[in-house]
Amino acid sequence: MEKETGSVHWSFHIPDGILPDLSANAIAISDSMLCFSIWENSEDKGQLYTLDKITGNYLWHHTFDTTGVYSPTIANGNVYAINWRTNSIWGFHLQTGQHIFFDASAKYLHQPVVADNALFVEAFGAVVSFKSAGTGIKAILSEKKSFELVPNHPNPFNQSTRFKIHLFRSDHLNISVYNLLGARIKTISDRNFSAGSHVFIWDGTDDRRHTVPSGVYIVRLGTGSYAKSMKMILIR
Repeated sequence: MEKETGSVHWSFHIPDGILPDLSANAIAISDSMLCFSIWENSEDKGQLYTLDKITGNYLWHHTFDTTGVYSPTIANGNVYAINWRTNSIWGFHLQTGQHIFFDASAKYLHQPVVADNALFVEAFGAVVSFKSAGTGIKAILSEKKSFELVPNHPNPFNQSTRFKIHLFRSDHLNISVYNLLGARIKTISDRNFSAGSHVFIWDGTDDRRHTVPSGVYIVRLGTGSYAKSMKMILIR
């Protein structure tokens, strides 16, 4: 749309049958590209679309496993978006749509900001800086540590694996398992715990008690002010 006159240069229509919740959309713009997020479509999934800013031509889109996609940010040839449902941040190559980055180690809240070649995201009780967003290397700038995590053992595992945390104080603890696509497949715990040591076991099943296939899984542990994640390798 022309800024001075309001005349329309081009328009883009979402494919038939995929109706967006327009009230939750957000847009990010670069010199030549435009990205917009759809919080929830008619298939109960969030989406991220990328168009040519000048012509309006469709370039690529990504459909997430859950609703809750928002706050796209374009920087350094990539686009980043937050998935509120899975408490995760995603990164894609702006030109190709290739998935390059995923992290679910904090409760991300607000739009990412890029400065000094680093990606900054405000999370619940923390500001997280991804110094290399392509590899997921990060530094916690400000947070209130509420537990210590002992890595799971055995790892890799076949039947089950266990891990222990030590809570410094009574707190609500959520422990969830994700696959590498960012979909939550198992909630191990989501309740209050007293201070002290607690042991948890994952038996390689999802929330419906179905056995999941071999692969790499991410377990995310979080309280109201602190979160950590670790990889678990399941070999059938």
